[in-house]
Amino acid sequence: MSDKKKESLTLLLIPHTGKEPVSLKLPVSTPRFLAAALVVAFLFLALFLQSYLYLTAQVEELSYLQDVTRAQKAEINHLANQTLQLKQQVAEVEELSAQIREILGLVEEAEAADPELLSAGDLGRDQLADRGGFRLSMGSMELDSLRQTLRAKAEELQDLVSLAEEHQHRLEHTPSIWPTQGRITSPFGQRRSPITRRVQFHRGIDIASFSGTPVVATASGRVVEASYRSGWGRLIIINHGYGFHTYYAHLRGFAVSVGDTVSKGQRIGYMGNSGSSTGTHLHYEVHVNREPVNPREYMH
Repeated sequence: MSDKKKESLTLLLIPHTGKEPVSLKLPVSTPRFLAAALVVAFLFLALFLQSYLYLTAQVEELSYLQDVTRAQKAEINHLANQTLQLKQQVAEVEELSAQIREILGLVEEAEAADPELLSAGDLGRDQLADRGGFRLSMGSMELDSLRQTLRAKAEELQDLVSLAEEHQHRLEHTPSIWPTQGRITSPFGQRRSPITRRVQFHRGIDIASFSGTPVVATASGRVVEASYRSGWGRLIIINHGYGFHTYYAHLRGFAVSVGDTVSKGQRIGYMGNSGSSTGTHLHYEVHVNREPVNPREYMH
């Protein structure tokens, strides 16, 4: 039996230039091959385009996340700086508060512990933006907590300042210095009167010096009397508040008038020998709630 001729296709190419036509013999399977090649090429192109679009979207998302991360990092750094500043302010306020408490002799109260720094934890690569947002949220919470602490400390400090001002005002209006220069010639308490020679209760102390020696207010207050009294001679009485009154007797002259406001250490008169007196001296009394007390306890 003779072999069958292989089937083929003839492709005739006729040039327009008048040259001889060219014929090409191709196997019958060639068109099928070309069709299959075109299908494969189309599928490859489609896959390539899909991969390209996917990668482009991924690049855009990554760029967006990088921008978000940079913005969040800048905000976190800003919050961290604000947090550090607020912590320093809280520490300064606490230190000042402790100093004022020490000055006033108050017992230091237990301080609240500093707020703990919170961590976002490991949230995975696909939650980068959420992680940054969580850190920002935690930073904002800590900042708010510090602001509340600072406000509370500021209010506490204001109360302490008011207390310190009141304490200072009370000290300024409490007798605490010598009313004049000299030596004590007669103490507070029972003594024999140099005038009557009988034992009597001496309601103050006598300080002797030269006539004209300045006499000063032993605390700030208001002059409620500056006049001549029988026995007392020229007398000044000062109301200092807080239940304190001071008396300055046997003066030679006055340097203040009734109604004047005087400060601690201000000159109010001059030592003399007016009234019932056996010599130049100052009779000085301190009264607490209208009762005479030993002036030596208020002379430092």
